[in-house]
Amino acid sequence: MRRVVENLVSNALKFAPRDTEVKVELRRDLGSLQIRVSDEGPGIPIEYQEKIFDKFGQAQARREQQVHAAGLGLAYCKLAVQAHGGEITVRSKVGAGSIFIVTLPQSA
Repeated sequence: MRRVVENLVSNALKFAPRDTEVKVELRRDLGSLQIRVSDEGPGIPIEYQEKIFDKFGQAQARREQQVHAAGLGLAYCKLAVQAHGGEITVRSKVGAGSIFIVTLPQSA
């Protein structure tokens, strides 16, 4: 999970403009734990938000002269999170940044 957080923070730092905040938050809910990494970057169009977690999901965006992913890093994150029984999602709005949310089951 450390590598997942490192990948998400690295992506946030790469895409966020200089002098903006990147936040890492840990939240506990009934039965789950959430790790949130948010940035004030350019955001991700809705049509790319699911594709960025796929292997080579960045390739299609690059052909269209846009970059909305960070290569295999997010695909790795998805596999690692799923291996721990969790899920990873993104909330993003173009021009308003992104929030990557890792939700993991809380062990007894």
